[in-house]
Amino acid sequence: GHMLKMEADFRVLLVTLNALNTDLSTESKLQDRNSLYPSFGYLYPEGTKELRKVWNETTVRAALEPYAKYLHLFDQVKQFYETEGEGRSTQPGFQSIEDL
Repeated sequence: GHMLKMEADFRVLLVTLNALNTDLSTESKLQDRNSLYPSFGYLYPEGTKELRKVWNETTVRAALEPYAKYLHLFDQVKQFYETEGEGRSTQPGFQSIEDL
């Protein structure tokens, strides 16, 4: 159970962070992004509910405040997700959540 819950949380964070600075973070597309979230994990239901509303770094931080481990993880990778589009992976020195 623990591994599945951690994987579910990882997927929620991955979808959320990869959607930042894309059209999936716009109000009209949030429903499309949110349909990708699993319905279990340590973040589910309260954390997932809050992450469904996020659209930028500030709102992600607010949603992750009660989850210190995930907030720390976000702080480690947020620079990678601050730029738009495909150029993300070419930035030297920045790590994605998948790199950790």
